[in-house]
Amino acid sequence: MLLVADISLAQVAINTDGSAPDNSAMLDVKSINSGVLIPRMSQAQREAIDTPATGLLVFQLDEAAGFYYNAGTPGEPLWMLLSGGILPGLGVVLLEDNNAGGLQIKNIADPSAPQDAATKAYVDALQEYLVEAGVIPLRDIDGNVYSTVNIGTQTWTVENLRVSRYANGDPVPNVTAGNDWINLTSGAWCWFYNDSQYEDVYGKLYNWYVVNDPRALCPAGWHVPADNEWQTLVDFLGGWEVAGAKLKSAGTLEAGTGLWASPNTGANNESGFTALPGGMRDSDSQFHFLNSIGHWWSSTELTPEAAWERVMYYDGIHVARHGFDKRRGFSVRCIKD
Repeated sequence: MLLVADISLAQVAINTDGSAPDNSAMLDVKSINSGVLIPRMSQAQREAIDTPATGLLVFQLDEAAGFYYNAGTPGEPLWMLLSGGILPGLGVVLLEDNNAGGLQIKNIADPSAPQDAATKAYVDALQEYLVEAGVIPLRDIDGNVYSTVNIGTQTWTVENLRVSRYANGDPVPNVTAGNDWINLTSGAWCWFYNDSQYEDVYGKLYNWYVVNDPRALCPAGWHVPADNEWQTLVDFLGGWEVAGAKLKSAGTLEAGTGLWASPNTGANNESGFTALPGGMRDSDSQFHFLNSIGHWWSSTELTPEAAWERVMYYDGIHVARHGFDKRRGFSVRCIKD
């Protein structure tokens, strides 16, 4: 290996054939069997570089691995992946599995610059259209995927919520102890019987305080339905006396064809809502009615101690409306804004 330097031009060539550096290059490296090894580090180490020079190049080993360069300034770095980049803070743009194919885009989750705000508006509108069209799935902040269904003028999630964080990223406490649950005056969730095996099918159970929290439980563009939105759904399906048949998933547990206890009266799921009997956690912390009853919160308060909900039964086709203690743990669905 030879080092050839032209001192007058401050140019350097590194090669095995003794050739001079190219006139356009400050450093000219030539080899047919070796390469240039750029500094290698983790994402955390890259982001910890103090005032990185514009154009600084490193190779990131973890997460979205690849060559990163600073396209910003030392005071305001903007790291770009040479093969593209990600959207930090924006879960899904066009592709499933949060795989942006190596494309990197500036974080516009909370834009301050006018051009970024305009970009976010277009991205939000595009994402909303693609979710509604079924091109990309609806995801919560934990990455859980939800199917959706249009019923009349409304769009609902088809599964019960499974999220463990508010939309801003703050955790919702998982409260298992009975005494703690009884005394809650703030948001919390649990699994039925405090057993995670029930989550995939039935989702989590939430008290009403988490439903009412301004940090929001549903993904952006969605919300927990108000009492009047539940009523719109029920009215569209023929009224409270019969709507349950069109909302409940069909089949019975005993026959191996469904999840509702027999007889699951009249259930045909004509609406596609696929209501499941996820049971409840009472205000005394006891668990009840798995496979027999499904409860869903509304976001509407009835009294300082109670809020409205909807309930469906294994032995009826009606949808009941009750005001229950806010400490109870019920299932939650989301409706599109």
